[in-house]
Amino acid sequence: MARDLREHQSRLVEEERRRKDEEIQRRLLSAEFARKTGELEDARTFQLALLPKELPQLPGLSVAVHMRTATEVGGDYYDYIPLDGRALAVAVADVSGKGIAAGLVMTMTKGSLSTRLGDGEAISSTLAGVNRTIRDSYEGRMFVSMALARLSP
Repeated sequence: MARDLREHQSRLVEEERRRKDEEIQRRLLSAEFARKTGELEDARTFQLALLPKELPQLPGLSVAVHMRTATEVGGDYYDYIPLDGRALAVAVADVSGKGIAAGLVMTMTKGSLSTRLGDGEAISSTLAGVNRTIRDSYEGRMFVSMALARLSP
């Protein structure tokens, strides 16, 4: 009888230890989920901050935009960059794939495009230069599809 009691107590102690371990694991997973959710929201906020905040104002030109991303963070991108006060460069792009990696490649694309056009590089050579920058900087399997145009109203 004493042996049965010890075995029963041992089982109870082991079950309680297992329940506590499961609760700890559940709390750790919950904390990790909350951390990753916060990081994704921060990345989304940062990505949206990279998009133009105001519509361009050029005589004879009316612009409207709308973007709806498929996930929290992705490779969708549009931009317009004033050129010499009388024209506007308009870019629409999409990075293949989704998630943080696509968002980072999009950020690299925007930086390269803005720098090149800001330095006065011609539209005709800008895409080739942006392509070189991405190709030389990123060894992943993503690519960028981009349309770039110069509008002169």
